[in-house]
Amino acid sequence: MMKNLVILLFVSMNAWIVAQDVHELARTGTVEQMKACLDKDSMALNRLSDRGITPFILACYRGNNEVAKYLITQGADVTYCAAEGSAIYGMIFKDNVEMLDYILALGYSPNDTCQFEQFGTPLHMAMSLKRYEIVRSLLRYKANTSIPDQQGRSLRELLKFYKDEQLSQQFKPYEKE
Repeated sequence: MMKNLVILLFVSMNAWIVAQDVHELARTGTVEQMKACLDKDSMALNRLSDRGITPFILACYRGNNEVAKYLITQGADVTYCAAEGSAIYGMIFKDNVEMLDYILALGYSPNDTCQFEQFGTPLHMAMSLKRYEIVRSLLRYKANTSIPDQQGRSLRELLKFYKDEQLSQQFKPYEKE
C-alpha cells in the first residue's frame, strides 16, 4: 500500500514538473529539451499555461522559432485562440517574420479572426503596427484586403487614416477605383 502511494506521488509530481517545464521550454528551451519533455508527456504539446497560452504561442512570441517549428511537426494547434489572440497575432506583435512566413507557407490562413474585435485581422494589426515586411508577407499569401477593420473602415479609409506612404505603396495593387 505504501509502495503504491509513493509511486502515485512520484508520478503526480513528475507530471506537474513536466507541465510547468513545457511552457518554460517553449520560451527558452532547445528542440532536444522539448523533445525529451514531450517524450515524457505527449499531452503537454497543447497544454495551457496558467494564463491560457499554449507552448506554441509562447515559442513564437519569444522568437524560439526552432522549438515552434518542432511543435508544429508534433501536431501543435497553430490556430488556438487564447485571450490575447492566436499565434499569428503574437508573431505580428513581435515582428517574427520567419515564423509568419513558415506557417503561411504550410497553408495556414492569413485571415485569422481570433481577436477581431480587439485587433482586426492580422493584416489590420500589421498595418497599425507598421510592420511593413509582415504586411508584404500577408499580402503575398493572399490576405483578404476587402475585410473592413473592427471599426468598419475599408482599406482605402485605413490608408488615409495612417497617412503612411510606405503602406500606401504596398497596397496600390489592391485598391479599387
